Amino acid sequence: WADPGKQCVPVAWQSYTAIADLATAVHDYTKDAITKLVAGGARPEMVQIGNETTPGMLIHRCDSGGQPTGNNPITGSTSNWANLGALLKAGVQGVKDVDPTILISYHIDRGGDKATDTKGAALQTSITWLTNAMKYATPDAFGESCYQKYQGDPNSTANTKAGWTSTFSGLATKFPTVKFFAAEYGPMQREINDVVFGLAGDQGLGTFNWEPTTQGDWNTGHDLLRRSGTTYTAQPDLALYDQMKIDYASRL
Repeated sequence: WADPGKQCVPVAWQSYTAIADLATAVHDYTKDAITKLVAGGARPEMVQIGNETTPGMLIHRCDSGGQPTGNNPITGSTSNWANLGALLKAGVQGVKDVDPTILISYHIDRGGDKATDTKGAALQTSITWLTNAMKYATPDAFGESCYQKYQGDPNSTANTKAGWTSTFSGLATKFPTVKFFAAEYGPMQREINDVVFGLAGDQGLGTFNWEPTTQGDWNTGHDLLRRSGTTYTAQPDLALYDQMKIDYASRL
């Protein structure tokens, strides 16, 4: 998978020597994937172009374990927004060629501040990224990763929520035509949902919990469904969503 530390170029695309060729590959792959989803009765309401593309996309040559071994000769790094913009635009067009009514989103990993960062720095990174991206293809929505461990203060839920609030409210003010969502989060389920739900003018689109059936260092003890083979057992945190459904009824 892709994240801020690894944005691998598929092996089949590593022979390309021009950004136009990579962009064509992105377009064709995306169009094919969405075509098959729609044909299979699984039309997506929203498609995200890239995952946690804070440094850009299609940057690294990677080993069989998906770990970078070096940079690809041509990349979609944020150091060259003309290249990255071409890739984003190609992905968007691949979706729109199939169904122009499907919503488009982007996603980076700057949902808030760590204890060692400042809210302003997190917000400025997001503003700069989205401002540049919109020069090439404007999304309907923009997602942020919002893990307490990575985009918050691991020792303070109050500081973490304050950072998320600062980032999302600042982005909503700066980009009034874009919807915002938490593209990934684990613990502090009620807090991040309250932040997004509370954005003025219904600019908060929603949230995606990652990964509700698995525990990792991002959500230790906060999985929603404990998996054992093919059996899933509800965990205590799942009840938070029953209450949120009641509290957010006006938007459902």
